[in-house]
Amino acid sequence: NDGYTEVPEKSRSGEESISSSDRVRRLKAIPRHAAHHHQSSGVCEETLRLRRKKQTKELDQAAKSLVLAAFRKSRFCRHLEAEVVESLCKQLEYYAFKTGDVIVRQGEEGDHLFVLEAGHLQVSINGRDYNVMGPGQAFGCIALLYNVPRTATVTAKEDAGLWALEGSYFRNLVREHAERHQAHNLHL
Repeated sequence: NDGYTEVPEKSRSGEESISSSDRVRRLKAIPRHAAHHHQSSGVCEETLRLRRKKQTKELDQAAKSLVLAAFRKSRFCRHLEAEVVESLCKQLEYYAFKTGDVIVRQGEEGDHLFVLEAGHLQVSINGRDYNVMGPGQAFGCIALLYNVPRTATVTAKEDAGLWALEGSYFRNLVREHAERHQAHNLHL
């Protein structure tokens, strides 16, 4: 299950919840703020934040099992073939966040896919707490796949460790996967 989509039928205020696809359509119409888009270096804010949090850590078997399970639960990744997921795992990098650190910010350009290994994360939309994610949850796919700004802000509720994959690598593998399936289907 994607961390952004675990929502009750009604929000706390009693309003109808908004589906992810409706949110994506609405967000496509929202211009990105220049301050959140790119620094003069051409690198998005998210990538700059991550650079300060990167740690050297090997993806051991326990972490790999957690990542594989997170991908299988994610509605955006579960259709990927085993060889694609293996390729994704080889490109993962580890990041450590302290309590209160922002991992992704609503409205900013998204450049990574994440899997939470340790700790808990608060998901907020428009400043309101929306969900709490725990270890083994993947998030960040919506911005990568649909080229829309981040749909939520995700903050560390406690010290947290995440595996992250660069968005361009993820998009390329997903595109190649889709092209292979299309070519196969055309030859049936």
